[in-house]
Amino acid sequence: MKHVITNSICCDIILPLTDHKRFIYLLDNASATPQWLRHSFVVVIAGLTSQEEQEMQDWYYDIRVKKALPNVTFIKGKEEIFNNVTALYQAGLVACDNPFVYMQDEKDELPINIDKTINFLYKNTDVDMAVAQCETFIDRHTPIEKFPASNLDNEFLYDCEEATKLFPSYLHPLSSVIRKSVFNKVPYFDMDKNFNEFAYYYFMLRVITNPNIKIEYLPYTIKVSNRSKEHAILIGPKLRNRLIHDIKLWVGEFVDSQYRNFQLEVLDLLEKGEITTFKEIDARIEEHLDFSKK
Repeated sequence: MKHVITNSICCDIILPLTDHKRFIYLLDNASATPQWLRHSFVVVIAGLTSQEEQEMQDWYYDIRVKKALPNVTFIKGKEEIFNNVTALYQAGLVACDNPFVYMQDEKDELPINIDKTINFLYKNTDVDMAVAQCETFIDRHTPIEKFPASNLDNEFLYDCEEATKLFPSYLHPLSSVIRKSVFNKVPYFDMDKNFNEFAYYYFMLRVITNPNIKIEYLPYTIKVSNRSKEHAILIGPKLRNRLIHDIKLWVGEFVDSQYRNFQLEVLDLLEKGEITTFKEIDARIEEHLDFSKK
């Protein structure tokens, strides 16, 4: 029996936007698949020129006369948060009306299996957040990984929750569909902390350690991430410094010494330049979990 499409199985896609052409690309793709018509986009405009903004909205409203498009709400981010993507997502949350939220990176493709994930949450009312795999491509063509890894039986090779507590880059926190009610328990953006760009790691750590929030980890892809060659593998000097800065902001808050000490070890290795990729962090996490089983 098919579900009647109601607001209870619809999702808001929050899209911070710095490139109006990416909006046109994503909405054009969404128009090709009927499933997207049930969902809505909340576009948080950040730094577009007046001409770019007008071109984007003219395209949307002109095309909408000719064919079905998802509903879009346009809001303008404040200038002081243009460079803070976490604050832009937070601004988008205010405009969300649907019970589920997905946070879209403008560089990425539209998520896949999103309806499958929403239906899972719809049927499992005790689950607040469903996190799945992130599949990464170089320059939109060459797949480089699907992570966290799973076996042929669709079982994760490692405990995603334990791995994420050790270090939150193990899975991608935004490769998830989240009940909007979660943000009443844990705000996405903490204005008191001056994070660079890894505030979503801090959000994930607060969610995962909150006893009132239940997370399920699903062994299939949601997020389809596009990266250029220079950003796909290495943690460059600027990114490393931003990560070091952000780890220092969150690491002191977690009382469990096992997780805190592991993160301090990663911090030390980053500062020494002995960790240069996120895969090296993943390998250390898995080595730690393997050792813990002995």
